[in-house]
Amino acid sequence: MIKYWSAVKLLGLAYAKYDPTRVYELEQDESTGTYYMDMYVGTKMEEVHMLIDSQANGTAIKYNQKESKRSIVHHNKRNIVEMPGGRAQGFETTDQLCLDDDEDICLMDFDFLWAEHSFTYPSVHDIEIGGVINFNRYGVDNDE
Repeated sequence: MIKYWSAVKLLGLAYAKYDPTRVYELEQDESTGTYYMDMYVGTKMEEVHMLIDSQANGTAIKYNQKESKRSIVHHNKRNIVEMPGGRAQGFETTDQLCLDDDEDICLMDFDFLWAEHSFTYPSVHDIEIGGVINFNRYGVDNDE
């Protein structure tokens, strides 16, 4: 489980409503020690099982970006996110990412790799993994 304030710090939110009673569940695959949680991406709030991986070199999400009204795909910026046993390829993208489906805690302009070309990761609890987010996120720079 991850407390609200820890989740806010994990995602690097500069401002958020503070609710000390709010708890977000982290699941763990005990065989691999991998943690994951459900997050919601895009304006259609598509649920994605996100790995939390401190060894990933960025954030990558596989979702239907055409369904999101806020999605900005940077077609001139193709990239790769790598993590132990997996990798994602696609375009750098800006969209909304939320911790809950009622949109209480959201990053409105979150930069990540849209893994529309490929996303591979070892099986975790037989759950289809739709993305990876790392603790040491250094993000995507769209100002270049």
